[in-house]
Amino acid sequence: MSKILIIEENQEWRNDLKAALGPFHSLRYLPDDKDIGALLRREDYEVVLLNIYLNIKDGFSMLKQIKLINPQTPVLVLSKTEKADLIVKAIKKGAFDFI
Repeated sequence: MSKILIIEENQEWRNDLKAALGPFHSLRYLPDDKDIGALLRREDYEVVLLNIYLNIKDGFSMLKQIKLINPQTPVLVLSKTEKADLIVKAIKKGAFDFI
């Protein structure tokens, strides 16, 4: 069972991810960046799902923090946007993929 960290504020979207991934994976949710540094130093995750548009903090700074602490952990960036420049920026900053 893979451990997945989901950084997402929207409860509805978290519920959707839980329904899709929960039966097959161990999920941990963070609604914001609170304690993310300590959490990533304490626990390893096979993948991180990160909403790039968080209300509390810029998702790109969180992506940078995640990659600094655990550079080997793949980060899948989540967003409703289809802007090519945003997708390219996320990949250049270390995202494994953009969904």
